[in-house]
Amino acid sequence: MLYLLSDTVKGKAKCIMSGHGADEIFLGYGMYKNPSAYGNQILTRLATLRGGLDGDERSQFREIAVSFMGQHGLESMIRFNQAHELPNDNLNLVDRLSMAHGIEVRVPFLDEELVQLANSMPIRFLLDGDRDKIILRDSLREMGIPEEIYTRPKSMAGRKTIPNVMAAIEAFADDIVPDSYIASHPFLHLLNYEDLMLTFEGNQQQNSQARLKSYVLAFDLLRHILVENNADEPDPDILNQLY
Repeated sequence: MLYLLSDTVKGKAKCIMSGHGADEIFLGYGMYKNPSAYGNQILTRLATLRGGLDGDERSQFREIAVSFMGQHGLESMIRFNQAHELPNDNLNLVDRLSMAHGIEVRVPFLDEELVQLANSMPIRFLLDGDRDKIILRDSLREMGIPEEIYTRPKSMAGRKTIPNVMAAIEAFADDIVPDSYIASHPFLHLLNYEDLMLTFEGNQQQNSQARLKSYVLAFDLLRHILVENNADEPDPDILNQLY
């Protein structure tokens, strides 16, 4: 979405502002409400990996998960997300997707003094039961921001926001990726697929062959574009070449 938004903005602005970082410093993610459960989920997901991680890497992931499940789990999660997840994942992605169109993104919530202030506050000012980003929402109210904005619940992200599009992609993948191709695919050598679907998608959607094919299709396209084609634009006939 940010890639398409940056393309739309191109030619109209060179620099835009983003709200990235607010959830990390004001505790807006659902996982902050139950760090122990999230740590346990990491361990469960780690068990689905058949390969791709060596012993030291597995130990590091386990150590992170266990730290979320301890007495100071919330503090550990906050530190980890701010020091690793935010710069290495979220901000990295934002920068790449926007700069692909020459658009610079500024993140005012990550002003150094603001981050230090948020990190110095008692947790009850940020999170209390189901109330999250408390002091941020209260500040917006004091500024006269309309209530429907500062009380709006967090929207779902990812595939769940576009179910019709994802259903179309799965149907397309189911049609173009041969059944015989799946069994020997390297993607399945890395993952215990049935356990993975149970962990990530829930009982109702496990064992979906069409969904599995959509993952395989994405894997193959990314491998071709980023590895084999050195990130250049792929051949329009790439799908026929792959399958």
